[in-house]
Amino acid sequence: MRKVQWIVLLFFILSFFISPNSDATIYASEPSEVEVVFVIDTSYSMRTTDKERISTEVLNMFMDLNENTKTKVGFVFYNDKIVASQPLTSLEEGNAKSILKDLFNSISRTGYTDPGLGLKKGQELFENNDEQTKKAMIFLTDGEIDLPQGSKRTKEESQNDITKVIKKAKQDKYPIYSVSLAGAGNIGKKELEQIAVETGGSHFEAKNAVELPEIFQSIFVKLSPSTTHFPIATVTTNGKVQVVNIDIPYGMSEGTITLLSQYPIDETILYGQATLSEQHRSNHYTILKMKQITGKSLSLNFKGVIGDMVQVSFLGNYDFLPSLELPEGELVKDEPLLIRTTLIKNGNSAPSKLAADLSGELIVKHLKTGTELRLPMKNTGTSFELEQSFSLPGIYEAKALIKGENFQIETQPKSFELIDSQPLIVKSEPITINKWKEDTSINLSGYFSGPNQDKLTYEIKAIGDDKKITATIKENLLTITPIEKGKTSIDIRAVDQSGKSILSTLHISIESGWNPTYIMAGVAAGFICIGLITLWLVRKNYSFVGRIEGVFYHTEGKTFLSKKYWSLASFNSKKQLTLLELFSRLDIEETLIPGAERIILQAGSNGVLTIKHDSKCIILKGGTIVPRNQKISLRNNEKLFITFEDGKMEVELLYKAAEKHEILKQYSYSS
Repeated sequence: MRKVQWIVLLFFILSFFISPNSDATIYASEPSEVEVVFVIDTSYSMRTTDKERISTEVLNMFMDLNENTKTKVGFVFYNDKIVASQPLTSLEEGNAKSILKDLFNSISRTGYTDPGLGLKKGQELFENNDEQTKKAMIFLTDGEIDLPQGSKRTKEESQNDITKVIKKAKQDKYPIYSVSLAGAGNIGKKELEQIAVETGGSHFEAKNAVELPEIFQSIFVKLSPSTTHFPIATVTTNGKVQVVNIDIPYGMSEGTITLLSQYPIDETILYGQATLSEQHRSNHYTILKMKQITGKSLSLNFKGVIGDMVQVSFLGNYDFLPSLELPEGELVKDEPLLIRTTLIKNGNSAPSKLAADLSGELIVKHLKTGTELRLPMKNTGTSFELEQSFSLPGIYEAKALIKGENFQIETQPKSFELIDSQPLIVKSEPITINKWKEDTSINLSGYFSGPNQDKLTYEIKAIGDDKKITATIKENLLTITPIEKGKTSIDIRAVDQSGKSILSTLHISIESGWNPTYIMAGVAAGFICIGLITLWLVRKNYSFVGRIEGVFYHTEGKTFLSKKYWSLASFNSKKQLTLLELFSRLDIEETLIPGAERIILQAGSNGVLTIKHDSKCIILKGGTIVPRNQKISLRNNEKLFITFEDGKMEVELLYKAAEKHEILKQYSYSS
């Protein structure tokens, strides 16, 4: 690559730094402040990797192009120490540029390399943390962490500083662009990529210094104020005066012509309707700044060294900002909207006259669905207009794009909302009612909604032809009277104040539910049950009467004890008693009658005695065995024969239910 090529690319780099983007689109906003910090390696190895001091040329030209702007620049030159640093300095200050240029040219290239130290110092130069200020750091190194013997710092400390710088840049949301020159040495490609990628920047490798301008072009494109770059021509000089015609882009009354060359340009003469305000020259570039450009083209005459290559470009600022106008008030879907965009001159509220070759386009996006439309706008001479309706309600984002030859400008996005112009159905689930309920009332406000909460009126359009219900509407209240069980429907029309309406079908399900007559019968039956339970709880407690006569036997057939008598009236303090309790009155030992404690006696009505047992005893009444847990009744002169659980002891019991006036009959016991 010839030496002149890096000079040509150098111009592109710096011109793109003050360009919004590569397709020459600008936006309707004032340029924000920019803070840029350069961290430049000045170690001894840079004498070899950057013999032409291209890095210094980049810095000088950057300041010439951005003179008298809101840009602030700061610089750190480092080796294994901080060689020099310059706090952020505004290029609007009169002598700032010359002071900084003198500083750049005085920096010598000696010593070792500590990139962590340089980055840490560069980060300390940033002043402003507000979001309106664009910040960036540009880090150029030949890449080697190379510390002298006896250094107080270690490579680990340098690497730790780099890590901290990355963390802080991520926190403050600004990028670091890393450029390695002639190999990355110990810092390594991976580490340089980490510095850039983690902070939102980019990493570049240059095999030699000649590649730096092309790399810086990619960086500066991302750091863009409001000026736009237009390449004009590349000319091979013949040692004589040569002419280049420069067409002035539409809407520009100020601009800069830049010539990049391998050797100094001998002379430059500018012809046309423009005022030359500033000139800057160096061995490799010439900058001509102009004001009050009124013509459509300029003629540049220049003379260079024979065989040189000169790159000519134009940088310009538009004189106006685009304005997007949307209709005011309530915007309704399906109704035409008049949308207009104009170009407003700086310092003037009146729209500028539009060139006939300019075209306009409206870009509209529905935010919820993501659907985007691109619609052409009509050039009326003073504005671009479009009358358009949109059928989908919701929030939209719109912006206008104006294009022409070497021209493209875009408005800031604006939002608008379209509402539905008719009532909406907000609920449609089925309605269930009870057949036996006389009326069911439904508030229709829960089923329909009017635009902007407008009051709605309602009417019944149809009822299912099966005659299962009747219905009426009063204001917003629907009253349904069921007739038969089953399913049916009602068509309801809701009408807003403008007369627009919507029809909805309400589905009705009539269920049998509970008949009120049956409910009353059930209630009555419940009260009866309660009464019966109450009577049972307060039932009469019967008293024991009469007596029991008994004879004990042994299973071998001989009489074990003599005949016994037990008066039951003596137990009237008890509701029930066991056979064992009865026997104990005659001092019958418990061990002789196993199971007697689980034979229960209880007084009943009319002198009846009930008996129940839960034992292994064999109990006979009239020759029939009495099952366990089954209650039996003994009446006057009835008897039981019991064989107890040991199988050895038996007893024959006779119940005598005698009232006071009754004479007890004699009873003969069989053997």
